[in-house]
Amino acid sequence: SGDSSTTAPSDGSTTDPPKKPKKPAAPKKPKKKDEPKAEEPKKDEEKKEEPKAEEPKPAASQELAGEPGARERGFQFSFGAGFTRQDVGAFSDSLSFDKTGANGVLLELGLGVRFTQLRAGIRLRAADTTEFTLWQAMLEGGYGFVIPKLPVVPVVLGHVGYTFKRDIEDAVIRSQLPAGTALTPQFGVDGLILGVDVAADYHASSYFHISPFITGDVLFVGRGRAAVPRTVFGNPTPEETARPLYNESGSGIGYGFNAGLRGLFDVGF
Repeated sequence: SGDSSTTAPSDGSTTDPPKKPKKPAAPKKPKKKDEPKAEEPKKDEEKKEEPKAEEPKPAASQELAGEPGARERGFQFSFGAGFTRQDVGAFSDSLSFDKTGANGVLLELGLGVRFTQLRAGIRLRAADTTEFTLWQAMLEGGYGFVIPKLPVVPVVLGHVGYTFKRDIEDAVIRSQLPAGTALTPQFGVDGLILGVDVAADYHASSYFHISPFITGDVLFVGRGRAAVPRTVFGNPTPEETARPLYNESGSGIGYGFNAGLRGLFDVGF
């Protein structure tokens, strides 16, 4: 017939129709190992702040007067000159001098140390007036006032010391000398000096400063009795030897005024 049929085997068993071949199974894809998830960047770290540049610290001299290069500490050596007025008996006088005051020239030397604004040192002065020369040795200390945008540093110093004059010129005691005096008697004055010094410290360079200054002092001086001098006429008369200069000591309270210009070397350490 038109229908297809299968032929049974001769031994009476049946046969199954041929099966279609199975397609080979696709190879299994290897499982991907769990990879660690990348950490999401924190918002705070997304934009890292750039470190701020440190502002340069001002140099010591900029603190003092705007001049680079100097250090906060230094040795100072100064020299100065100017006008002086010295009067050893302006406020009180028993010195028996014809003149207690005179004008002249001031010369000075100073040596000290500076710790930023603090200052300390010693100063030597010679007040050479038309009538006498007073020598002065002093200890001083003070402070420099740093004022922003000011090109100078105002400096105020206090000082205390010793003032003296070993030989008094005959012009100062002429009225006390006997007639015909051959040699002026040798005696001097000495005592205490107290004062204040005000300066304006301008830094011309890192190591050299220019300082105009004024100084006011109070002088406390005394003298001993002078020896009676010999004269070309022989011994002085009793009236001449009875003068105060030869019979009693004397004292005076006066003042000193100075104004001038200093040059100052500042070496940092």
